[in-house]
Amino acid sequence: MTFSEFGRRVKSNGSFGTDHGSSAPVVFFGSSLNTGVANVQGTSQPVSGMIGTSPNIPNNATVEDQVPMQFDFRQIYSTIMQDWLCMTAEQASSVLGGNTYEKLPIFKNGSFVPEINDDFIILYPNPIVNNQINIAFKDFINTTVSVSIHSIIGKLIFSDNLFVFGDTLNIKMPTILAKGTYVIEVIYNRNKLQKEIF
Repeated sequence: MTFSEFGRRVKSNGSFGTDHGSSAPVVFFGSSLNTGVANVQGTSQPVSGMIGTSPNIPNNATVEDQVPMQFDFRQIYSTIMQDWLCMTAEQASSVLGGNTYEKLPIFKNGSFVPEINDDFIILYPNPIVNNQINIAFKDFINTTVSVSIHSIIGKLIFSDNLFVFGDTLNIKMPTILAKGTYVIEVIYNRNKLQKEIF
């Protein structure tokens, strides 16, 4: 995502720059964006990959002409917080000063990986014994599970995709983990679960 703290005017001023303006484009990159061949889902615009309308710029624009604002930047931030960073509407509202802003159809439905209650899995033993990690699911699992372990500063220690048929996954670490705190992340069926291990 690109962003700016201010917009720009249409035409250069006397010093060959553009004064601060009322709006600016925001560009998103990534495979989870809500784009289509003919239009963006949830909007009436026929331009693939664009939310809003193309601005009507006068042929003889002056330094006073502005590109009209179409969306409040806080709508964009609220959308990012909820649909990508997995915050609740209440949390996003709190960050934005207690105000609620309508979300925009930036992302595909279900494109992000939501976090669910940590209580959905149980890790044992924790602290780890003999480099063995056991993950017990509270539901029967019949799918491939992605497991990764990171150090507390984010360094990837272990990563693998493992098929689980049942409610338990046993992982024998290929290398000995030094004593400390780690974060294990389990992703399956578009659910992401994270817990600390020691």
